[in-house]
Amino acid sequence: MHIFTTIAAVLILLGGVLYTKTSVISEPEQAEPQITQKSESNTPPQQASYEAYVYPGSQTVSAIDNAIVLTSDNNPDDVTNWYKAKIKSQGMAVTSFVTTKTNNTVLNKLVGDDGNKKVEVEIKKNANDALVTITLSGW
Repeated sequence: MHIFTTIAAVLILLGGVLYTKTSVISEPEQAEPQITQKSESNTPPQQASYEAYVYPGSQTVSAIDNAIVLTSDNNPDDVTNWYKAKIKSQGMAVTSFVTTKTNNTVLNKLVGDDGNKKVEVEIKKNANDALVTITLSGW
């Protein structure tokens, strides 16, 4: 009986892997790297203030140290596109963008950076959830 259960679990896992659609897109904004001068202080680069990155109409779930969790009832693609535009409007390059959609579960990750400030955004919506969870970090 345990062998049949194990075989069924492995088949379900393999089926899920086969139906997973993952794409990774890198969107460099500049062809040549910028050269920055090193300052003599040991001050870390300035991080982005999270207030500028709070998604319109979202609700704050928690805020701890350098991370904030928000929820929204908007479509995950709309949320993702808003963050891509927001990061670019702040003068940062979207240095990485990963989107994963599996069985109606969405997980998108973006990183914006300009050498002086950085913001990381995770947009997640499970298949059975009504709300999109947005996690901001990096400042």
